[in-house]
Amino acid sequence: MQLVHDHEVAGVGAFLYKAAQHAADTLGLDFRTDREEEHEPNQLRARIKTAESRLLLQQHKDKSLHGVFYRHVEEQGLSKPLTFAFLKSAALKSETEGFILACQDGVINTLSYRSRVMHMDVPDISCRVCHRAPETIMHILSSCSVHATAGYIHRHNAALRVLYYHLRHSYGIDKTPVLPYAPGEIESVVGNERCRIYWNYSFSTTRLLRATKPDVVLLDITSKTMYVIEFSAPAEGNIVTKEEEKQTKYHDLLMELRRLNPGYSVRMVVLIVGVLGGMRPSFLANLRTIPACERPAAVLAVQMQKAVILGSLRLLRANDLMVTEPV
Repeated sequence: MQLVHDHEVAGVGAFLYKAAQHAADTLGLDFRTDREEEHEPNQLRARIKTAESRLLLQQHKDKSLHGVFYRHVEEQGLSKPLTFAFLKSAALKSETEGFILACQDGVINTLSYRSRVMHMDVPDISCRVCHRAPETIMHILSSCSVHATAGYIHRHNAALRVLYYHLRHSYGIDKTPVLPYAPGEIESVVGNERCRIYWNYSFSTTRLLRATKPDVVLLDITSKTMYVIEFSAPAEGNIVTKEEEKQTKYHDLLMELRRLNPGYSVRMVVLIVGVLGGMRPSFLANLRTIPACERPAAVLAVQMQKAVILGSLRLLRANDLMVTEPV
């Protein structure tokens, strides 16, 4: 080993050290040939693995198509642990996870993909459902006017039901937990001596307001606090805009509810999950403002994310759109 070391350091026909130096330069690590500095093998392996992951992610983000989603994650200030939480905590099958990652990479067999990426002869790339815009994955998942009347509503309600039924059980309205995907209509108003919960309820106001029907309103009688909860599942590139839009849209209603419910404080809770699972760090903080959600916030977040993602995949399958490249 000493002879090999001396031969390599001398550089006469050296190969091993040159290869190691090249690998270290590629990964941005400092390669040392002196034997005075000793490395714990496990620590060194961890450093190399971290550097390799960082390099691969950067190469992926630099791609014009595959890197779009990851660039949105950074540009929108999304939380990487929350955005990719479905890989650890959602108990999805491997093929489902692969389908989600393919969607994030944009390799779905839309008409736009066939024309621009696969260079196929496609006479018309307009959406086959609404015929109003190019058929891209984000158009199908977030801006198709036909899907907006049913598919988006179903996906929205599937995620919101996770929170709604958690609140019902937490406040004792349901003695045993109810599965959020259980069939059946949801009552507009339920309650007991501790709370009242409104689902998609239109509040009466003394003046004309443009928005009086929030998704869920929790009236906590014990703490004299009213929580106006709004949820949305937009494209990842519109998460910040949608969050600001929700705050502005219900500003007047909050003022009206404070006036009509003297002695109660009224708080706005905006929860946004992107169509492919994107979530801002503020999601957990907003969810934890509701006392009943403070401890299970992380679990609820993943369950809501799972409902949104599965709803998006259901839309793609309904349009017979599958992965175009091996996952």
